[in-house]
Amino acid sequence: MQLKRLATCLVVLFGLVTASVSAYAADPENTMIITLKDGDVTVALRPDLAPKHVEQIKKLVRQGAYDNVAFHRVIDGFMAQTGDVKFGNMKSGFNADAVGTG
Repeated sequence: MQLKRLATCLVVLFGLVTASVSAYAADPENTMIITLKDGDVTVALRPDLAPKHVEQIKKLVRQGAYDNVAFHRVIDGFMAQTGDVKFGNMKSGFNADAVGTG
């Protein structure tokens, strides 16, 4: 009986998490698409968790601040870091020694 109850709880939890993620991904105002040479990456922004950060990211994206900015730190299968608008712009001012510090 306990196993059945545990399985039911896990199914309900999975459903809630899936619905929550889908709701954020479906919100175009809080969805950022990063276009890379190998395809697009979709990022769901979470203003409910970090409202000031999301507001700042949206402002900078709309200004084009991240256009042509390199991913300066990549850990395969885990994470990728970008956003160094001072030294990471691949078209102007790129500095491999300083990227990630600006």
